[in-house]
Amino acid sequence: MPTIRHTRRRPLSGSTRLRMLIALLAASLLCLAFAPRLIVCAAGGASGAACTATVAYIHAQVERWHFDKGSWPMHDLSDIGADRNYLTAGVPRCPVNGELYTLDPRTHRVTRHDH
Repeated sequence: MPTIRHTRRRPLSGSTRLRMLIALLAASLLCLAFAPRLIVCAAGGASGAACTATVAYIHAQVERWHFDKGSWPMHDLSDIGADRNYLTAGVPRCPVNGELYTLDPRTHRVTRHDH
């Protein structure tokens, strides 16, 4: 049976510790520089994505209304919002600023909010 030799680990030299310290410092500075931006983007991105999803939902219901009834809903979406077969909870509000969505009378598309 072969014998197992236990070798002792050498302690890190001073230059290796200095390199590790510099690398750790650089990583910390990068985290400090980019973490606040990532947090703000993630928070705003979720609301923006919810707004985009709501607009897509309203577009789908407006197209369905046009297919079923042969006309477009009113620009303030009050008629489609009153019909629970299309917008079950009425006209939704923007999750970012709380404004009601409206329909552009020329393009028949939901107008987007500035946020």
